[in-house]
Amino acid sequence: KEFNLSKNIRGGSWGTLVLDKNSIKLTSKEKDWFTIQGTQITNLTNPNKNELGMEFCPEENDNEDDDFLCELKLYVPNKIIHDEEEHKEGEENGNGYQPSDSINNISSPKSNSSGVFKFKDAEALKAQINKITSSSNLGEAIAVLTEVQMITPRGKINLHFLKNTFKITGPSYDYKIPYNHINRAFILPKQDGASIAFVVGLTTPMRQGNTSYPFIVFQMKKGTECEITLNIPDDEGERSKVLKHPIDKEIKADLYDVMAKLFKSIIGVGVIIPGKFKSSQNVASLKCNNKTSEGYLYPMEKSIIFINKPTIFILLDEILSVNCERLSESNLKLFDMVIKTKRNESFEFSKIERREYEPLSKYFIDKKVNFTSDEGEEGDDKLVTGKKIRQAPDMEIDLPSEDEEDEDFDSQEGDEESESASEESNKKERSKNR
Repeated sequence: KEFNLSKNIRGGSWGTLVLDKNSIKLTSKEKDWFTIQGTQITNLTNPNKNELGMEFCPEENDNEDDDFLCELKLYVPNKIIHDEEEHKEGEENGNGYQPSDSINNISSPKSNSSGVFKFKDAEALKAQINKITSSSNLGEAIAVLTEVQMITPRGKINLHFLKNTFKITGPSYDYKIPYNHINRAFILPKQDGASIAFVVGLTTPMRQGNTSYPFIVFQMKKGTECEITLNIPDDEGERSKVLKHPIDKEIKADLYDVMAKLFKSIIGVGVIIPGKFKSSQNVASLKCNNKTSEGYLYPMEKSIIFINKPTIFILLDEILSVNCERLSESNLKLFDMVIKTKRNESFEFSKIERREYEPLSKYFIDKKVNFTSDEGEEGDDKLVTGKKIRQAPDMEIDLPSEDEEDEDFDSQEGDEESESASEESNKKERSKNR
């Protein structure tokens, strides 16, 4: 049986883009192909002069096992199309792509009464759609932080804390992250003593092109003072409808301190700080490599985190074993460490200075993690899973840990929860405030 069907063998579909205040619609022959609400778009990109990429994230109630559209690309032509059938179709509809719509004849976006726009290139289209995404039920910003340095991915950006959305605005991109997609945050002091890394964990990774970022890393200098006035009601009753936790309307403090307060009060996510671990240099981190990337490893009270690229987060409860290698080679000043997890993942951290073995071994032993090494030195040895490790001497450390309140951060309560408990708590908190 033969079917008389129209065919498209070019891989592209031409239509008319109709923009209104809150949505984007693509039509052809007076039929709607699809409609996209501004609130569904998380990012707009321009892969090249003629393409506009729209990225999406799953809705809050979507099943994580379901398939969903994560990106759609639109092509904005910049020359006359010499296809008679396409011209004829446009003439029949009265709204198709016409030769007169050539990029050379259009200097700026124009629209008619039906909302049909003509654009000189994809960048102009991006600017117009960005207005829709910015005004689509996002409301006014509760707080805005400007000129913040982001290092993963890299760029200087502005941060907008909206009613239900965390918006990141950069020179060439805009991201909207729903608050319920943020599940943890860390403040990690850098070894130089002058910088702070502010790390944000996401349940749905942020995408930039073909790269996914499950963690965003900001960097701030200590002593960078920030003073802001929050856009919140003066009435305490009305204010409680906007905030997860109380906060002063006017805040003046270091930038990282201000961000920690905003994360707890507006987003409802407490900020975790390093615990009692101290390296041989009396700092909270170890310098090491992951593959070819140089970075810093932070042994926390209930987890381990490596920054910057890639950012690696491992819960101690998920660790199956830790093995330190190349310690038996006494002529080497560096050693490697391999962490295997219960999810069959393996992470190797190399080029760790040998003097860091003592505090690192004590850390894992105290946390009751299955720790092994090939060290063959004489001393107070302890047998673990068939290999010898040297028991590190007792280290008396009396410093604030993750489960202790820090007077500079009133957002530390409950920050030492496990991953599952923390996420469950966040879900309950958000459902209560809806």
